[in-house]
Amino acid sequence: MDVVLDPVGDWLFDEAIRGLAPEGRVLVVGIAAGKIPEIKVNRLLLRNISVVGVAFGAFLGLDSNLMRQQAASLDRMITDGVLKPQMGIRFGFDDLPKAYERLDRGEIDGKAVILLD
Repeated sequence: MDVVLDPVGDWLFDEAIRGLAPEGRVLVVGIAAGKIPEIKVNRLLLRNISVVGVAFGAFLGLDSNLMRQQAASLDRMITDGVLKPQMGIRFGFDDLPKAYERLDRGEIDGKAVILLD
């Protein structure tokens, strides 16, 4: 794997490191489970891999335009075909219970979107 997004930490972080290809990256976005992982830097050095902290929320107070810029950047990538979001299905807000039922039965591929308007 070239990139692993890790929101969990604990022992799964170690598995992410093990599964990385040379020059791969682990993006740490949270530590939702157990202990905070530790890594010996020789593991990074020997395979030229890196671990990057990705705390997007920490930057929001520093730049009030950041969300707008990021949204515009994502829109361009979607328009240009660089990103292809997996939108499985859209539901109106009134159909929220139906969306949960279908999600529970495993009937939704990709992401389910709830429209609020």
